[in-house]
Amino acid sequence: MVYDGQRDRTVMFGGDDYPVFFGLGDTWEWDGGAWTSAGNLVSARRSGHALAYDGQRARVLMFGGGIFTAGLFGDTWAWDGAVWTQLTTAGPSPRTRVAMAYDSQRDRAVLFGGEGSGGRLGDTWEWDGTAWSPVAFAGPLARSRHAMVYDSWRGRTVLFGGMNATLTALRDTWEWDGSVWTQILFAGPSARYSHALAFDGDRGRTLLFGGRGNTGWPTDTWEWDGMAWSPIAVTGPAARADHAMAYDGRRRRTVLFGGHDGSNNEFSDTWEFAAGANFSTFGDGCRGSANVGYVCGERNPSGGVLVGTLSPVEFAIGLPVALVEIVGFEMFTQSTGGVAVIPAHIYRDLSSPPVASTTMTVGPTPGFYTATFSTPVQVSPVFIAIDLSAQTVFLPDLLLAAPSAVQVRPNGSGPWTTSSSNRPAWRVHCVDVLTPTLGNVGDPILGAAYDVTLDDALPAVGAISVTGLSDTVFGGTALPAPLPDAPGCLLWVAPDATRLLSTSTNGTAVDSFAVPNAASYIGLELFHQWVVFDPANPLGLVVSNAGRAWLGR
Repeated sequence: MVYDGQRDRTVMFGGDDYPVFFGLGDTWEWDGGAWTSAGNLVSARRSGHALAYDGQRARVLMFGGGIFTAGLFGDTWAWDGAVWTQLTTAGPSPRTRVAMAYDSQRDRAVLFGGEGSGGRLGDTWEWDGTAWSPVAFAGPLARSRHAMVYDSWRGRTVLFGGMNATLTALRDTWEWDGSVWTQILFAGPSARYSHALAFDGDRGRTLLFGGRGNTGWPTDTWEWDGMAWSPIAVTGPAARADHAMAYDGRRRRTVLFGGHDGSNNEFSDTWEFAAGANFSTFGDGCRGSANVGYVCGERNPSGGVLVGTLSPVEFAIGLPVALVEIVGFEMFTQSTGGVAVIPAHIYRDLSSPPVASTTMTVGPTPGFYTATFSTPVQVSPVFIAIDLSAQTVFLPDLLLAAPSAVQVRPNGSGPWTTSSSNRPAWRVHCVDVLTPTLGNVGDPILGAAYDVTLDDALPAVGAISVTGLSDTVFGGTALPAPLPDAPGCLLWVAPDATRLLSTSTNGTAVDSFAVPNAASYIGLELFHQWVVFDPANPLGLVVSNAGRAWLGR
């Protein structure tokens, strides 16, 4: 059984109708709510085969296995969500009770061991999407009924346990890095075979459940973090072996199906396990009215000594900046006497008219004088310019500064030319218009509390904390849903519960959530979003991004 991340389905094929051992050829898919039959490939029915999900090619790989009436298989198949296709019969020798995992970092399916016609095997093979290649014959002891999974956090294929040539259960842990096998010398689960592994990609843990030991049928659950095995104190499925497990990455839980016990009872039950509390954010908010100013460009910020030259030109400086919102700029200059008011402009390019214009009031003392724009000007790239045609203000040319190229044109009209004789001192003032941002403090752990935080909102205004049980639908409306008269603002979560708060003088807010200490809440998802009162649009509301709280231990 494997999880198809492209189609968000857990896929299962074949197995045994224990204890008949004639093998099954049916394909089933689990969507988190129900199993759906995806067809019956009778010609390939089998048990003891291995599955792995090839994320690069978005298909499920199957190798080997066998049935009582036809012996062992050495064929490779692929499932694309619609049909099974046989890829090759070349590669590893026919075998059953084999294990396989897909190494997403190296784009290789890794296969180890199994039970062939001559007994247990200890060879390692890799599938590159086209063909099988043997890659190692040194490593774990020959075995079958072991389990393997790929740890995507550490780039390692993890193997645990199995049955050796003397029919003894094993308890060793090995890791394959693509070059060599390394045995991990740590205590952990008891010896067992026919158990199952799944990798929790959200927490970076390999989960183990069940199997059959040398003297019993363990029902314990363990997890491996790359350093040590740790038991998880949780009540779960009844004792069983030859069950299957896969981690559902969309729903953040491990899915288990089937198996059998020591009394010839077979199981057709489905279990799910959600272990660790987790909080993540998703989606985008929309911009409000809150903003923060900053200097987005400057040169010679300390000013200097002016040359004192008059020149009847319009004087422009180009800034190689990313998209910015300019609220003003300063130029180091002075008037020839008294107070002079001169035109100031912002250009997107010098072949077009200015995108914004204002005036700069310049006094008779050398210093920085400011041109301010009534609304932020969003441009990239940008030229700032002052018009000196009236010859009442000195050219911004400093004696002691390094030369820099500027653009000039006579009397504020005509073609622009480059001048390298000017050494201006200037600074540009920009503003970041803020988007309300949702975050968290603490995780949603049973018996504890976590905070949903709000930043970058207007100060001292109303803020609604929205909590829901879904991020896909509310009242028949698909989510995310656009808010009317609020361009770019989306409701990401179902507003099943709301709480009216207010922001601080710094534009922040906090809503705290206490999680009951009840095991039935494990795996429950809560979705959060903030709605902030803000006149940035006709609706008078802006929203934050969203958060997903996964309740657990």
